Amino acid sequence: MIRSRADHAIRGQAVAGIRTANGGYVLIELMLALVIVSLLAGLALPRASATGGVSELRSIAARIAVLLRADRNAALRGGQPVVSQLDRQSGAVRSGSGANTVVLPPHYRMLVSDRLAGGVRFDPDGQATVGDIAILNAREQRVVLRIDPVSAAVYVQGSEARHAP
Repeated sequence: MIRSRADHAIRGQAVAGIRTANGGYVLIELMLALVIVSLLAGLALPRASATGGVSELRSIAARIAVLLRADRNAALRGGQPVVSQLDRQSGAVRSGSGANTVVLPPHYRMLVSDRLAGGVRFDPDGQATVGDIAILNAREQRVVLRIDPVSAAVYVQGSEARHAP
């Protein structure tokens, strides 16, 4: 039986370990599969982290606490009351002594006790409006900022998981 050069070439490739058209995945198919998996991961990961975790919640609470402490210190230094504004609907805390503002991300919300509805007032004698500010993420985890009425100290209390009834 006479064989052509093409038959010898195909047989030689099969012996050398090179796969023929019917013999498994080729490099292009593997690369395409990796691209699809990468695209799916790229789309899924930002959505998973958009709700934020406890560490992001604590970070936001710490930034608000720094703003409130700066207002307390400004009242003590300046001899004038300073009022930090709390906007529940926009999720913003605005400094009464400067241009600083902390705005909550879209999936977060702020709960403010009734006594703080008009804002947090820091008096020059070291006293402040008593109340709590709770910051909640989309998973209903919360961090509470507590303002001591006598010392005007601002405390950040840990995260608690709150389950909806």
